[in-house]
Amino acid sequence: MCIGKKLKNLIKKIMVNIQENDFIAEGLYQKCYRHPKNTNLCVKIEKKDIKQPRLENEINYSIKVSKKKWAKFEYPFYSKCYGAIETNLGKGYVFDLITDEDTHQVSKTMNYYLLNSNHQITDLELQTAFDKLISLMAKHRIIANDLWSTNICCKILKDKSIQLIIIDGLGHRDFLPLVDWFSFFAKKKINRRIIKHGLTDMDTQRKKYLKQ
Repeated sequence: MCIGKKLKNLIKKIMVNIQENDFIAEGLYQKCYRHPKNTNLCVKIEKKDIKQPRLENEINYSIKVSKKKWAKFEYPFYSKCYGAIETNLGKGYVFDLITDEDTHQVSKTMNYYLLNSNHQITDLELQTAFDKLISLMAKHRIIANDLWSTNICCKILKDKSIQLIIIDGLGHRDFLPLVDWFSFFAKKKINRRIIKHGLTDMDTQRKKYLKQ
């Protein structure tokens, strides 16, 4: 999805009034709401009394990589950040809202499909899409602190194929950011995190969550 400069400037200027029925989900540090004025967007708001330098790093990184030329991507594999806005709930950050093409409903997370058997998406399909996601991350030098399945949406396309899109956890804190400049180093860093956190295959990922 591409939003013009005029709309991006408008997004930043308008005070957004968010209602509880706009709520979508929440993570460790933020709550996510539908943008009440644009169905293609969502607003992430930091939870009260939570101040995390890591969250600030993630937001700054998300804004930086959102300036990349998306026309070069095979598909938009992470949710684009359009910057900060003021809301009735406090400062928020605007992101693309990931929705399924056929229903226009908010896409469920990869974790949902791992833990729920009553669906038509197989582990093979998830693994293939996950491998593609990793390949695109390395190629375009995009790093995620957390590649947990709860941070990845599974977008269902009209032809019933799927795309995995990162919605949370982007960023790194490397002092010398070679991963930002060279795909070789980006790939090595991503693979180290996959191995470290046991994300090598779908069954292993599923078992990690079932134990929690």
